[in-house]
Amino acid sequence: MSSFKIALVDLTHVGETGAGSYAFPLGASLILSEANKAFGENVEGSIFKYPADFANYLEDNQPQIVGFSNYTWNFKLCCEFAKRIKEKSPATVIIFGGPNYPVSDEDEQKAFLQNNSFVDFYVAHEGEVAAMELFEQLVERNFDANALKASLISLPNVHYCFEDTFISGPVMSRKLTLSDCPSPYTTGMMDKFFDGVLVPLMQTNRGCPFSCSFCQEGTLYYNKIRWAEQNRIDSDLEYIATKSTGENKMTSPDLIMADSNFGMYKQDLDTCHEIARLQDKYNWGENIQVSSGKNQKERVIEAATILRGAINLSASVQSLDEDVLSNIKRSNISTDAFVEYGNHAKKMGAVSYSEIILGLPGDSLKAHASSIYAMIDAGMNYLRIYQMMLLIGSEVSSKLERSKYSYISRWRAMPRCFGTYQLYGQDFFVAEIEEICVGNDTLPYEDYLACRDLNLMVEVFYNDDVFLEYLNLLRNYDISASRFIDRIRESIFAKKTPLINIWTEFREDQEKVLWLNKDELEEFLSSEDTQKKYLDGTYGRNELYKARVIAFFNNLEHLHNLVHDVTVDLLEEVGRSSDPIRDYLDELRIFSLLRKGSVLEVDKYVERTFKYDFVKLMADDFKGDPAEYLTEQGIGFKFYHTDVQADIISRYIASHGSSITGLTRLLLRGRTQRLYRTVEYVDQGIIEGNAVTDQIGHTSKMSLQNLET
Repeated sequence: MSSFKIALVDLTHVGETGAGSYAFPLGASLILSEANKAFGENVEGSIFKYPADFANYLEDNQPQIVGFSNYTWNFKLCCEFAKRIKEKSPATVIIFGGPNYPVSDEDEQKAFLQNNSFVDFYVAHEGEVAAMELFEQLVERNFDANALKASLISLPNVHYCFEDTFISGPVMSRKLTLSDCPSPYTTGMMDKFFDGVLVPLMQTNRGCPFSCSFCQEGTLYYNKIRWAEQNRIDSDLEYIATKSTGENKMTSPDLIMADSNFGMYKQDLDTCHEIARLQDKYNWGENIQVSSGKNQKERVIEAATILRGAINLSASVQSLDEDVLSNIKRSNISTDAFVEYGNHAKKMGAVSYSEIILGLPGDSLKAHASSIYAMIDAGMNYLRIYQMMLLIGSEVSSKLERSKYSYISRWRAMPRCFGTYQLYGQDFFVAEIEEICVGNDTLPYEDYLACRDLNLMVEVFYNDDVFLEYLNLLRNYDISASRFIDRIRESIFAKKTPLINIWTEFREDQEKVLWLNKDELEEFLSSEDTQKKYLDGTYGRNELYKARVIAFFNNLEHLHNLVHDVTVDLLEEVGRSSDPIRDYLDELRIFSLLRKGSVLEVDKYVERTFKYDFVKLMADDFKGDPAEYLTEQGIGFKFYHTDVQADIISRYIASHGSSITGLTRLLLRGRTQRLYRTVEYVDQGIIEGNAVTDQIGHTSKMSLQNLET
C-alpha cells in the first residue's frame, strides 16, 4: 500500500478574542488515532483547529482525504474551505461528520448532500470505526470517490449521493469502549494545541440515558453509555496537567469534560480522585467545566466535594412546567435536590447552576418566570438561560413538531462565529447562521421579549451571587430572592433609572439580529459594509452577555444604588427598615463597590474604616444580623488582589482581550466572585477617617461618585 495524506479539521472561527470554540479538537484526533492504528506508517495525518494553520498546510500539501467536524458553530466555515479545496483539487475526497446533520429523515439527508455537493461522504453517528471502513474502500479504489459512489456500496454509518440516488448505509453498532485506540494526548498528537487559548477536552464516557427532544443526543442510538478505561483516563489527565503547569505552562487553567452527565456514575468518582491528586501535585485543575449528572444527586455531590469546588453543580431543569416537560419527554429531580445542590456548592466555594431554555414547546411567560423564580429560591447561584435552538438532528426541529406547536422562529448570525479568512490567495467572509424559537402557540412574541428582559435581570442582579450580601439580609426577614428580582424588574421600568438605557439597548440589539427570512439574512451578510461592522464589533456579540458586561463594568454604582433602594423598600414593607439597618446598608454599598469595582486594575490597593466587621460578615456569608457585627470605634480594612488573582485576571485578559467580548469570557469563565478584591484587616489597626491610601502612601477622600474609578 502506498502512503497517503489525511487532514482532519475541527475548525473554529477566530475573532478579536481568539477562538470562538476553544475546546481541543478531540473528535478529529480520535479519528486520526484510529487511522494510525489501522494504516500504520502508510498514513500521514494532520489535525487542524485554526483556519490560518489549515490554509498554510494546503498551500504545500494536497491530501487525498480531508475530513471536517461539522457543528452548528463551524458549518459554513467548513463548507467554504471544502468548496475551495474541491475547486482546486477535484480528486481530494471531502468527508463530513458530526452532529449537525439530519438524523432520521432521509429526504432531509439527501437534500443536505445535494445542496452541499462538494461533500463526497457524510459519516453519521459515531465516526471512528465507520470512517476506517470508508477509508479502506477509498484506498482500494486509489481514492477515486466517484468510483466508490458508482458502486452503490452500502457502508455502515456512511451516506452519499450518486447522481440522483441517495445511499444510506446501515447504522453501525457503537463502540464498546472508548479506549481501543491510542490516546491523542499521550502520543503527543495534541501538543500543538496547548497554546494559551484553547482548553483541553476529555471524554470519559459517551452516551446519555435521557431522551430530551431538544437535544441531538436524545435519540435511542446514544441511550447506552460507553466508557474509557480508568488507566487511560488517568494517564491523559496526568499528561494534560504536566503540559499545563511548570516553567513552560502554555494552556489555560481549565479542563472541559465532554461527558453528558459527569458525576452521576460510580466510575466518575475514580476520575475525581485522580484530578484531586493532580490538583495537589501540580496546583492544576482549578476550573473543570462539566455538565453534571441529572440523577444520583448524592454521588454528584460527592464528586464535587472530592474536587473541592473545581466543578459546578448543575440542575439542568430546562423548565419546571409540567406541560413543557411532558412535551419534551423529560422529568426532573425534586426541588429539595436543587436546594441541596445549592447548599453543598456554597459550602465548597463552588458554583451551582441551573439551565433553563426559553421557547420550549408549551412554554409561556408565566411558565418561564415561574421556573426562574423557583430555581432562584432553591438557592442555585447561577442560572444559564438559553433560547431554544432548532438544531438539525433534534426532535423539536422536525416538521411534525414545528406544525404541532406553531413555532415562531427567527434566523440570526451566531455570536463570535464569524470572520474573514484566506485560502489559495482569496479572502472570504464567513458567518454562521442558526434558527431560534421566539414564540409558539402559548408564547406570543411580545411575551418572549418580556422573558428576555427578565433573563437580563437575572444575569445582572442575581447570577454569580453578585448581590449576595443584600439577598441574605432580605432572607433574614423571609423576603425571597425571587421577590427581590421581581421588584428590581418593576423598579427599572417604573422609576426610569439610568439603567433603563441598558434594557432599551438590549431590546434594540435583539431586533437588529433577528431575521424572518434566512435568505435575506444571508444577503445582508454578503454586504461588505455589514461584514466590516461584524469585524469591528458593531455586530456579532451575544446581546445578553454584552448587556451584562456594560452593567457590571460601566454601571456598577447605578446597580448598587438601585439594589440599595429596593432593599430598603422591601424591608419597609415588613417593618424592618430601622435607622441601624439603613446605616448598615449605607456602609455595605461602599464596601461592596470597593471590593467589586474596577476589578481589572489588579494593582489597585485601598484602605478604609468601617463600623461593621465586614471580614466576619463575609466569613458568615452575610447571613447574620448586622447588629452583631457592629463595632464601637470602627475597623480598618484593606482591599487588594492577591498575586494568584492578579495572575488569573491577567491570563484571561491576555487570552481574550478587554473588549466587550473578551470581558464576557472573563465573567463567564473566571467566576465573578474570584475577581473581587481580597479584603483583610489592616495590620496597623484602625485608619483615621475615611481615607483611601494607595501603595505609595498618597491619600485622598473618596466619595460614592468616584468609587468605581
